[in-house]
Amino acid sequence: YGVIFFDEIDALAQERGMYTGSSGAPERVTGQLLDLLEGFHALHPHLTVIGATNRLYLIDSAFRARFDKIIEVSAPDKEAAYSIAAIYAKKIPIDRYLIKEKGGEEEARSYLVRKMVGYMYSDNYVETEIGRIKRADTITGRFIAQIFHYARDKALEERTLLMLKKGTISNEDMKRMWNNEGIETILDAGSKTNDLQKKYKRIEDIGVNMVHLKEGFDKFVQRRAEEILASGYEGMPEEETGMHF
Repeated sequence: YGVIFFDEIDALAQERGMYTGSSGAPERVTGQLLDLLEGFHALHPHLTVIGATNRLYLIDSAFRARFDKIIEVSAPDKEAAYSIAAIYAKKIPIDRYLIKEKGGEEEARSYLVRKMVGYMYSDNYVETEIGRIKRADTITGRFIAQIFHYARDKALEERTLLMLKKGTISNEDMKRMWNNEGIETILDAGSKTNDLQKKYKRIEDIGVNMVHLKEGFDKFVQRRAEEILASGYEGMPEEETGMHF
């Protein structure tokens, strides 16, 4: 028994004849994959082949027919986003002052999840050079994870900056970079660490707050919207395209 998984399989098995004037390489790759799928089943009846895509309409129709089932994993609604965000909220350090303000760590995590999901699913639109899209239509589980990972990394970056400023890091290479290669200037660490020192008594008090989460969403949502619009989001009905971003 075994499983072969192709992520973003639309990059490999594109509809033949889609690109006129091409070298023919995409068509040859698709043809080879069709032959391989036939061979897999004949030689290995217990082998499972899985392909993942958010652009089903790009995949060659004959290639799609080789799969027994096409399963839709739709984008999360607001309730599902709460559940996903709650999972990632358990994996981040929380700002100690937020914990104190909300009356406990779990209360602070619940607050961040509730506020962040509300922020993501507001009625606002994301404006891009190629069109606009509702903020809610950009949300996926992977995007939520990206936001929380960004927020975690920013909080840990702030801890590191403050440790370097206070001279409490023992790593000599990092000290050398800080002192000799202008890292403090590049990161604008001077003003940042001054603000951090005013707010936090201890380095371990620094953690994720809504500023980090909103910054993560705002940083990535523009590119996310452009990717969706460029892939034909507005031009084809979802039931025909299978586009589940």
